[in-house]
Amino acid sequence: MEWDQYYVEVPEFKITYVDAIIEQKHAPVIHYHNVFELDLFVKSDNDCFIKNTRYPLQDFSLLFICPRDMHILHYKAGSQYSRFVINFSADILRPYLAIQGLDSILDQLETRLLTLPPDVYSRILALFLAVYKCKSNPGNYSEKQLTAMQQSHLLVLFWEVYCLLNQYPSSTPTSKPSLLIKNVIQHMDQSYSEPLTLDLLQETFYVNKYYLCHIFKKETGVPIIEYLNCRRIIEAQKLLMNTHLSISEICFACGFNNLQHFYRTFKKYTTYSPKQYRLPQSDT
Repeated sequence: MEWDQYYVEVPEFKITYVDAIIEQKHAPVIHYHNVFELDLFVKSDNDCFIKNTRYPLQDFSLLFICPRDMHILHYKAGSQYSRFVINFSADILRPYLAIQGLDSILDQLETRLLTLPPDVYSRILALFLAVYKCKSNPGNYSEKQLTAMQQSHLLVLFWEVYCLLNQYPSSTPTSKPSLLIKNVIQHMDQSYSEPLTLDLLQETFYVNKYYLCHIFKKETGVPIIEYLNCRRIIEAQKLLMNTHLSISEICFACGFNNLQHFYRTFKKYTTYSPKQYRLPQSDT
């Protein structure tokens, strides 16, 4: 499991099944996607840091991740890791939901982790398998028929998951960050457009910047600058997709004070330059 980028771009629909042993200790993986992700864990003894809380990824866990929500995976050496992963764009389900006037729910969802009771887990597993079988056992169906079948099964699965998200509380955290780290994360999430530096964070929170770096990485698993840069690049991607602001305007609007540094950081996190990323989104 080697990761060399933070932004993972996947097709508008993808389903995979992973069954492996984590053979050695890995550094925590911070990343985000361009689409929704839905994970069902069959076997797992790992952790995931979501927003400002660390949660256990255990057997019977269901993880729902919204587009461009950062999450940090912590893998334990020697643990068995089996899960289904479905990635899908809002555009796949929106037409079906719009018929019932429900398409707005796609914009109201939040990243959540649930631990399911055995009977509920069995029902959700059956729905995952229905989607997966369209890929693994196509039979004599045409590509269009398989796509229609997959989308039908996905719609049923999504609605079941949506109901569960409203019915069950989030999983019990493995650990909550200290008040200091929680406040720092909240501050960076809200003030990423400002010229934040370690010196300014030190002054804002009355804590030594070296201690802050140490405790931030200890509690989240990633360096504080990596987290801040990731947040800024996520916001830059949104502006590149949804506005006509120039690249230099977006650079400064997201807290970068140097265009060259912005280009370098954007490519590091996404593998694209800002211009390359914007072109596919353009109608021109």
